[in-house]
Order: sequence, then C-alpha cells, then structure tokens
Amino acid sequence: MKKKLQKRENSFWKFIRTTFYFGISIFLLPFVVTTFSVVTFYHKIKIFVLSKRYKYLDFARSNTVRTLVDTSKNPGILHFLVKVKGKCDLDEIRNAYNERLLNKKDKNGKFLYPRLKTILISCWNQYAFIKNFDNFKIENHIIMGPTSFRSQKIDESNIQECISSVVSKYMSCENPPWQIKLIPLSDNSSYYVLIRIHHLILDEQKNLNIGDMMLIDRSSGSKIISTISHDEKYLIQTPLDKIIKTPENLNSIYEDIHDAIISRWNEFVLKHDSLEHHDGVVKKPTNLQELFSSTVITFLNTYIDYKQQSPKVLKGSSDPQLHFRFLSGLLSTECERRQLSFRLGFTLFARALHPFNIIKNTTFFILKTICIWLFLSPFYILRELNALRRFVFLNEEISANSFCGFILTYTPMCFGAIKEIWILAEIVFTAPRLFIEQFIASIREDNSHYLNSALCGRKKVTWSETIPVKKLHTKALMNQMTYSEIIFSTISSCLLHYFEKIESEGRATKVPSNVSINFRSVPFSYLYGVNCSRNGVIGIQLPIADPSPRQFLTIREEIIYARQHQIMSYLLSLMQIRFDFFTTVIPNIWLKLFINFLSKKYPISVSLVLGIGEFEPKEMKTYYNAEIEDVIFFRTPQSNNSTSITVQRFRDKIRMSLMCDSNIEMQNLISDNFNTAFYKVPVMKRFLNLN
Repeated sequence: MKKKLQKRENSFWKFIRTTFYFGISIFLLPFVVTTFSVVTFYHKIKIFVLSKRYKYLDFARSNTVRTLVDTSKNPGILHFLVKVKGKCDLDEIRNAYNERLLNKKDKNGKFLYPRLKTILISCWNQYAFIKNFDNFKIENHIIMGPTSFRSQKIDESNIQECISSVVSKYMSCENPPWQIKLIPLSDNSSYYVLIRIHHLILDEQKNLNIGDMMLIDRSSGSKIISTISHDEKYLIQTPLDKIIKTPENLNSIYEDIHDAIISRWNEFVLKHDSLEHHDGVVKKPTNLQELFSSTVITFLNTYIDYKQQSPKVLKGSSDPQLHFRFLSGLLSTECERRQLSFRLGFTLFARALHPFNIIKNTTFFILKTICIWLFLSPFYILRELNALRRFVFLNEEISANSFCGFILTYTPMCFGAIKEIWILAEIVFTAPRLFIEQFIASIREDNSHYLNSALCGRKKVTWSETIPVKKLHTKALMNQMTYSEIIFSTISSCLLHYFEKIESEGRATKVPSNVSINFRSVPFSYLYGVNCSRNGVIGIQLPIADPSPRQFLTIREEIIYARQHQIMSYLLSLMQIRFDFFTTVIPNIWLKLFINFLSKKYPISVSLVLGIGEFEPKEMKTYYNAEIEDVIFFRTPQSNNSTSITVQRFRDKIRMSLMCDSNIEMQNLISDNFNTAFYKVPVMKRFLNLN
C-alpha cells in the first residue's frame, strides 16, 4: 500500500514538474522567435556590410556548429585515408585532379569547383574566401610524402606513425586549405593517399563531396547490396533508429489527401485550361466561372515556373527588384497565352450582374440540382446497399469510392491518427522536462578522467586491424544483440584496458566506472559522395568493463534510457544538422559556451558507419584506373572533445579508426586492443533471453 501511494506521489510531482517546464517553454517561445529574427537579420546584415567593405572577399554563408567552434589551434579539417593498389605516379595523379576537379568547367565556361583554388581567411570573426587568387599551384597541394620514416623504410609496421606525424602538422595558411599527401610503401605494391580538407570547402561548394576528393569513379564496376534476412533486421538497428515512431496513419491520410488533390487538380486543368485542349485553339473565358478557373491556373503555373527557373536565371541573387521583374514577366507571359486582361475581367463581371443573367443562372442551378437528386439518388442508394451486402454477407473489401467504403476505410485510420497525435503531443509535453533533467544530470556527472585532460589542438590518428563482418554477424546473432551493442561492448573493453594501462603508468588516478560518449550513426553512402539524410546525436553512459552478461545488460539499459530521455536532444541536434537551427536561433557567444560545456561533459565521440543494406560498388576504382583497396575515415573532434572513435565498414570487413588530441598519450592502445576485445566477446545466449 505504501509503495502504491509513493508511486502515485512520485507520478503527481513528475506531472507538476512536467507542466512547470512546459509552461516555461511556452513562455520563452516568443523570445525564441524574436532571437531567431534578430540573429538571422544580424547575420545577413553583417555579411552584407562586410561584402561591401571588403569587395575582394567572398564571405562564407555556412552557419554550422563546426564553423562556430573552429579555432586557429583546432580547425575543422576532415581527414580521409585511401589505400590504392599499384605504384604511385605523382604526375598521373596530379593530371587526374586537374582534369576531374581543378580545371573542370560548367556549361557557362566557369570553374565547377572554384573553392579549391581560393584561400580561406577570417575577417571580423567571419570566414571568407579571397577572390581571384592567381598564385594557385597544384604542387603545393598534391605532394609526394617521405620514402622513409625515422630512418626506416615505410611499410605496414610504421605507416600509422608516419600518417599520424603528417596529421599533427598544420596546413599552410598561404594556400587553399586542402592537401593530398601520397605515401608509397617501400615494396611499391600500394600507396596511401591522405586527403585533408577544410570542412568549409565542402559546406560552401555544394556540388563537391567526399567521393570527388577521393576521385572515385562511380561508373566503374557493378553495384551490389549487402542483404540481410527479414528475421535478422533487428541486428542492424542502431540507438538512433526509430527514436520517434513514424506516424503511419497520419502519413496514410496525408498521402490520400495529397493524391486526391493532385487528381482533382489535373481534372480541373483538363476541363478549364484551353491550352490543354487538343484542338490547339485558345478560347477566351466567356463567364466568371471560366475567368476564375483560368486565373487560378495562371497564378499557379507562374509560381511553378518561378520556383523552377529563378535559380538558373537569377543565379542566387537576393535583389528583390530582380525577383519582382522576373515574376512580373512570367505572369505577363501566362496571361498573354490565355488572353487574360483586366478589361476582360470587368466585362465578364458586368455581364454577370445583368438582371436577366442572374435570373437565368439561378433558374438553371435550381433545375440542375433537382434533376441530380431525382435521377442520381436511386443510383447512389443502390451502390451503398450493394457495398453493405458485399461487406456483411460476402466478407469482401469494398472500395472507398462509396460512402460505406469511405467510413469503413477511414474510421479506423482516423482513430489511429488521433492516437498518434496524442503520442506526439505527449512527447512535446514531456520533452522540456526530460531535456532539463538530462542537462542537470550531465552537470552532476564526474568526468574527471584522463581523456578529459587539457587539449592542445593538434591531432594524431591510429587505426585497428580489420574484422570480417561475418564474425560480427555471428556474434550478434548468437547473443541476440545488435551490431551496435556488440561494438559498444568492444569499445568498452578497449577503454577499460586503456585506463588500466595509464593508471599503472601513473598518468591517471583511477579507472572510471563509465564514460560519457556522444553517439552518431553516419550513412555508409555519405562517405562516398552520395547525398543522403544524416541522423542526430544522443549521449550514452558507456560502462567501462570487460564483456559479460552484466556488461551487455548495462549497455542495453543505457541505450534504452538514452532513447527514452533524449528525444528532445536528438530532435534539436537533428534540426541543427539539417537546418542549422541552433546557430540561427541562439547568439553565437551563448551557443559557443554551451557547446564547450557539453563537449567537456562528453569528451568521447563515437561514430558508426556500417551501411548494411546500402548499395556500394563491387569494385572501387579511381578515375585514373587504380584499384582502391581500403578507405579509412577519421572524424575530427570538435571543441572540447578529446577523442573521436569511428567504427566503419569497407566491403566485407570492419575496423576502428581513432583521432585524438596530441596531449592524449598511448592512444594506440585503444585501437590495437580492438580485435582482441572483439574476439573476447563470448556467446552468452543461455544467459541472455533478449529476443
């Protein structure tokens, strides 16, 4: 009895807190709208004033978090490592980049990727590209690396140290911020291509992507898809999948309404638009109904033409006069095609107000209504009775064209839609409380471990040996766990041995029981230059322990807890990634302080790039016909993040890649232990009944 009363009391106070936080959110909504308007206006005015003052600069419009937290010591440089089979030919590679990227032009004779030839600077705390940079030399960007490292030949045993030493050095500020370093192995069997590029080049140059920088020939070879059976689809789920269930009934109702509107509109156009008639004769409207129909069609066609042609004709210009002239020209053209004019409108309006026409039209409407009811009502009644007979006695599905079919089809769908709206409303109502409680909990967490130490900004990298995807699939299937849970268990074990080692070396005082990580799932196709939607970010408390039933259960509990309590955080991060929400609404100084705080509380970033079920090339080749043997992606830590771990797949193998601050010592212990920790994950199905 006491437990029930205590539970009711806790539920009551939880409801009170939820209502209080929701009320505060509603109260702050006008402030958010105001700050959005002010920040947006300030950003545009700032760009406009700086562009007029410094005409030799082209200011960046990108407004991402990475742009906000960039510093001279910690620039947002993306790193990709490609292993290519064969002997390294520097001239051939430079010619390929000149042909495919640097000297490639569009239909108008302009360079397709001009950002690759412009220097990036900072002016009044705003990134800008220097126009008309004439001192570009490809020799400063595509460079042959050293043939030896620390007086030893470069091979697979020391390639990681060699690559890491290159990554730790800053790129020159006197050249455009990208660099490609070619590092051949001593036996000339293959060579590594290290691609370093500032994120703003990819952000500002929308038609340039990662696959282009790697010179991947997407037309070479056939495409395959890594399949998985229906019963095993749960294996590829990540903590970010279906955090919010897709409202199926709402989507179905929306699609049906959309299809009905499109169908009715097409019928309307065929009936009332004289341009659609096959006789080719354009007829003037003869009454107000025809005039109204032609006017609606004219305005809609003008809007469609404006949306389709304005990007090409106006070329991104923001001058309102140019837009108005272009729109007026399109409207005049449409009116001339349909012979519409103000004079015609006044004439038809005056004709419609004539008393004889009013009496005639009213009489015709009354007679038409009576005839429809007299002759069509029996048909409609028989159709409804036949539909009821088929549904009740023959147990057949009936079409939604009849009234009975409409009711039987859409009544359950409407009830389901109401339920989905209620669930969404509950999410919105509880989101402020969950977000604030999660933020308060992150303040109270103790993250004073070694990976949260002082940072210098320089980076170093390391990566593990590969593991066959089949073995990951087998372990996940036998343990009835997902791929991501197995990977989290492996990373947890790697971090445990790392902390134990640095503690024994006297570099740390204790081994933490858990570590706060921010998790992100990156689509497999994104790394190879295919446009695709990206997911948000959630924070997870990763337990630090060796693989065991207890560790597995703890990881699953933490994932479930994060999915239930970080819906708002996930949605906000998703809105920032896709629409630059935060950087548009919140002033930069406040947002920068907030991001620095969060990145201090979540010092480790984990990215998962598996892409099971996505299309990929069967044989990946470059444009200069060289076979790509491997691709390694390093996600650069942002702000106060010290370590970024990426577990990625390439063809039928997976590996861990790691990028961390240069002040973090012995970081190779984490990646070196990845294979050992993975194979330590036992088959424990008899302990876990998690299906």
